[in-house]
Amino acid sequence: MMPYNTLTPGQKAVLRAFLEPYTPATEFNNATDSLIDTDTIINEIADGASLDLNPAADFMAEEGFSYHFHHADCIQGWILRHRAHLAPGHDIPQL
Repeated sequence: MMPYNTLTPGQKAVLRAFLEPYTPATEFNNATDSLIDTDTIINEIADGASLDLNPAADFMAEEGFSYHFHHADCIQGWILRHRAHLAPGHDIPQL
């Protein structure tokens, strides 16, 4: 039996498919990154899997993604670095 509040293998597969074009980043860069909050991610993949907020957030953190919150501007979301901005074979953005 799966522990309460964990994602099933199918839910993880759908979430991983959503995250495939992104790589984790710890610092937000407006030129290479998107900020997407957990609710928006859940709504985007709703046709593929039904997710709860906390297990989805736990999974994102376990996958290495960081959450950005800027108090002054109330800008928040998971930092999703677009793989298209990475140099081939490197984690350095191509600007």
